[in-house]
Amino acid sequence: MKQNHKKRTFRKFLKFSGVGVQLGVTMYLSSLLGEKIDVYYQFQKPWGTLLLIIVSLIIFIWNLTRQLNKLNNE
Repeated sequence: MKQNHKKRTFRKFLKFSGVGVQLGVTMYLSSLLGEKIDVYYQFQKPWGTLLLIIVSLIIFIWNLTRQLNKLNNE
């Protein structure tokens, strides 16, 4: 019984072990694409970069919350 509990706990940990890397890659790609948008539309300030980073952060947090809720309901 105790061994089964340890396996389930470890599996839950593995599901979220890459969250930091995923967030970093998402922000990096959003900033690259935002910079390209800023250059293409010749914005004086980095509005495209700012918008894409905020949108991707909101989507990331929403997705993480959804996954955590699903995990708690198991």
